[in-house]
Amino acid sequence: MNLKIGLGKDSHRFVTDEELSEFQDKRLLLGQVLVEGMRCFKAHSDGDVIYHAVFNALASGLGLKSIGHYFPDTDSANKEKDSRAFLSKARELVEQHGYEINNLAIVIECKAPKIDPISDQIKENLANDLGIESSDISITATTGEGMTPWGQGLGVEVTCSVLLYQE
Repeated sequence: MNLKIGLGKDSHRFVTDEELSEFQDKRLLLGQVLVEGMRCFKAHSDGDVIYHAVFNALASGLGLKSIGHYFPDTDSANKEKDSRAFLSKARELVEQHGYEINNLAIVIECKAPKIDPISDQIKENLANDLGIESSDISITATTGEGMTPWGQGLGVEVTCSVLLYQE
């Protein structure tokens, strides 16, 4: 059996007061879960930082380039793009290279929102979009004791590791 490990990371900051009018119709999505009552991310696409980190982990494991290579934020076709399309491309790349996903480990750093109440739905969404079992996905969260911008409430950072295998 051939194994590969991938590591991916992404972060987005919340829109500021000055930027709020520019992003007034945008929603906050984490793992394709709509988070009510919070500002959205400043992002070209839908800004789903979890899906972006997972894409980067899968691409990393295959020795490929990051999400920005495949979906540049300079391309207007990617404006407000649903991050499920990004993950679909990552899944396609994994399959093209003859690998399967064994498991994902995701770490989310933020002050808000609270991740535990939505973690099961995030796992279900990822499992459905990647064709794996939700039990093959772990999600942990931290505030980093408020020592980083993420722990201070300025945005969210996600790190993801993946184990790929080929029989």
